[in-house]
Amino acid sequence: MTLSGLEKSESDLKELVYSDISPATVEIPLGMDGYCPVELTVNEKWVPGNPLYYAMYRGRIFRLSSEETLDLFHQEPARYAPIAGGDDIVMMVDRNKKVPGLRKYGGWFRDRVYLFSCPETFEIFSARAEYYSEIAEKYETALRTHFDKVQR
Repeated sequence: MTLSGLEKSESDLKELVYSDISPATVEIPLGMDGYCPVELTVNEKWVPGNPLYYAMYRGRIFRLSSEETLDLFHQEPARYAPIAGGDDIVMMVDRNKKVPGLRKYGGWFRDRVYLFSCPETFEIFSARAEYYSEIAEKYETALRTHFDKVQR
């Protein structure tokens, strides 16, 4: 294989690819537009998170409003994070696409936060909330089971 005129083995290429990945070069999406998921779940208020208190969960950074909310989030992240980590569940189910949901198209169902990428998917969910929430709960359960096995 040739890369910029130089012969590279597969291991050389892996080293080249991964050597450029650092926290400074990898952009991790901010969950819920930087608002605190614990405040939203507990108090039903959109409270901005503090950049000093944050947690990684399912490929996103969630900002928390205080040390107390950070501790609560660490104890039960699946309870506080939006369904599907904040991805649009309608896009996941209907189109097999992972599309980030937006706060302005968020909603509550069965004490959980759902985020949608556009008003159309919000309306589709609203018309068939039982159907999508059942699939979402199965998805969440499968992910928790997988991550529990990985952590053991």
